[in-house]
Amino acid sequence: MESAAECLEEHNILGVIEPICFHVKEKYFMDTFPKAISVISEVGSSNLKLLLDVFHLHMLERNVEAGIKKYLKYAGHVQISQAPGRQEPFFPGEIDYDRIFALLEEMKYNGHIGLEYTPSDAVKGFTWLKKFQIV
Repeated sequence: MESAAECLEEHNILGVIEPICFHVKEKYFMDTFPKAISVISEVGSSNLKLLLDVFHLHMLERNVEAGIKKYLKYAGHVQISQAPGRQEPFFPGEIDYDRIFALLEEMKYNGHIGLEYTPSDAVKGFTWLKKFQIV
């Protein structure tokens, strides 16, 4: 990992490590947030960060707010989808994205937020963005 970090630094590229829950990828090595943070801390490169996927955080730790408060300082990117089925963030589900977006704002997160979900409808799947004046 140190060699990869050196390459990232040399080319001024940000690399991210994404913990993935076993429900999605069985036997995936990076299967917890603490494991990812341990690797990031051990390598110690400012070019190696956490991909904070709120879906995986919920599936692995359940308390998304506590997890965001704990891990956001390590994040190079945030990714969202609804749990348990990876739908649009405001599809009925287990994650309160009104609260998550408010928390990210409170914590002054100013990075990008990636969308990783299968829309229920190609057009309607993005209408929730209007609520945040993004489109």
